[in-house]
Amino acid sequence: MDYIISAPGKVILFGEHAAVFGKPAIAAAIDLRTYLLVETTTSDTPTVTLEFPDIHLNFKVQVDKLASLTAQTKADHLNWSTPKTLDKHIFDSLSSLALLEEPGLTKVQQAAVVSFLYLYIHLCPPSVCEDSSNWVVRSTLPIGAGLGSSASICVCLAAGLLVLNGQLSIDQARDFKSLTEKQLSLVDDWSFVGEMCIHGNPSGIDNAVATQGGALLFQRPNNRVPLVDIPEMKLLLTNTKHPRSTADLVGGVGVLTKEFGSIMDPIMTSVGEISNQAMEIISRGKKMVDQSNLEIEQGILPQPTSEDACNVMEDGATLQKLRDIGSEMQHLVRINHGLLIAMGVSHPKLEIIRTASIVHNLGETKLTGAGGGGCAITLVTSKDKTATQLEENVIAFTEEMATHGFEVHETTIGARGVGMCIDHPSLKTVEAFKKVERADLKNIGPWTH
Repeated sequence: MDYIISAPGKVILFGEHAAVFGKPAIAAAIDLRTYLLVETTTSDTPTVTLEFPDIHLNFKVQVDKLASLTAQTKADHLNWSTPKTLDKHIFDSLSSLALLEEPGLTKVQQAAVVSFLYLYIHLCPPSVCEDSSNWVVRSTLPIGAGLGSSASICVCLAAGLLVLNGQLSIDQARDFKSLTEKQLSLVDDWSFVGEMCIHGNPSGIDNAVATQGGALLFQRPNNRVPLVDIPEMKLLLTNTKHPRSTADLVGGVGVLTKEFGSIMDPIMTSVGEISNQAMEIISRGKKMVDQSNLEIEQGILPQPTSEDACNVMEDGATLQKLRDIGSEMQHLVRINHGLLIAMGVSHPKLEIIRTASIVHNLGETKLTGAGGGGCAITLVTSKDKTATQLEENVIAFTEEMATHGFEVHETTIGARGVGMCIDHPSLKTVEAFKKVERADLKNIGPWTH
């Protein structure tokens, strides 16, 4: 039984740093994804292998060595309920086992192994998973760039294990039956356990977006408003590859807010309002697309003859409204970045990206995440240019960014969440999957979400 699981990464679209002070923020799924191939084989001595070429990881352990820890888990294998906290003894034992099997593991590699094994012993007891299994992780996401790569991986691993224990069904992928809310909730909950193994005290936002896709408005302490199947919007994500400390940047904003509260408080309120307005705009766009698609189905509008970002072609009025929505979003991107500059979290390399995006007439740019380096996002606009001109502008921008050592990724926000695939040539062998060019991973499919 071989299958592929995929899950998206994420960007903070609006609201970073203000979220720390209880203001709303929006995270959105992007179509840069993790891909996980699961291959099971019968063996007299069952083993579990985790390969992750992007971080040079190839870890293998006999299932028997996990048996004693599996017996100690308190997982409810009748309901597959998730633990609320990590079992320190099991976590420490797995950490020791990982280094015993592979003494040269780096911290990043060890975190990946322990997270996987923690999920494995809870979700795949010997009574359920008797065979050997190979788990091969590929990704088009930059690792460690604040784009939710670890959550995307954990979602894939959790979903893959839930297929093995029968909570997700291969038959669903074969028949293209969508995952149920209960199944998605299981994936979300168990991927959060994996994230706890890596980050200790994660927010749960990244794995929620990677599971559900679309976008999510979140506000401390526990307010979450999901918006799935939003209109996709073209995005350029530029990675400066400049290292930064999230803790230091968050701390710096905290100090500034404490010293200049009467100035900083309105800034935080404004950033929060940007998130609220953006969510209203996204919701409005979704309703327009839904209505146009319904009218196409009913024959009120003609079938599309070409493709654009929202699959709404011939309805000129709807297209104009969507362009207006894009224009509103451009303003919010510009304003939000300006407020982040005021917080002191931009960086000269991020300003290079922002300036270049304006020079090349691509759209507004803002930092995403903690800032201080890391990544910037450009919300691409097609206003006043042909498709050919837009493509030429993107190429020129990408080439200019390369001169600075930056890496540009073309993607979309509003990507689909976790999915399963059982019918693709790359499934023939593990080696075939490993040889797929990174840029071609996006061509794997069809998917069941």
